[in-house]
Amino acid sequence: MKMHVIHVRISSSLHDQLKTLATTRNEPIAEVIRNLLEQGSSTEIAAQCLETITTAIRKTIRAELKGTENRMAKLSAKATKFAGANIHLIELLRVSASSDKNAASASSADRIKEAMAWAARQMKLWNEEDNND
Repeated sequence: MKMHVIHVRISSSLHDQLKTLATTRNEPIAEVIRNLLEQGSSTEIAAQCLETITTAIRKTIRAELKGTENRMAKLSAKATKFAGANIHLIELLRVSASSDKNAASASSADRIKEAMAWAARQMKLWNEEDNND
């Protein structure tokens, strides 16, 4: 491998640190500097790659969660519709029961059947809407 020479000015304190490190490692100061530069360069490249990977992972997670979020919103809307239908049905039954306190009449039974049919139609309609989404 071809080696290049680079002249760099450093402070006295940094020079002393490098000399101490070279003595501790029993290596020439040039070798210590070369190793430190290679480690720093590898670390910088790894950090850049990590940032790219992290960004890609975040985008993927957001996209996946968006589908789940949309599904949860649809389920919540469906639950709200069913709750409204139930409230409507209960109110129809309450009105029917209060108008016929002493005996069940044919009109009361007809109103109950009508309310049940309405609720069934609504639920079928909402299920069809969900299947089309």
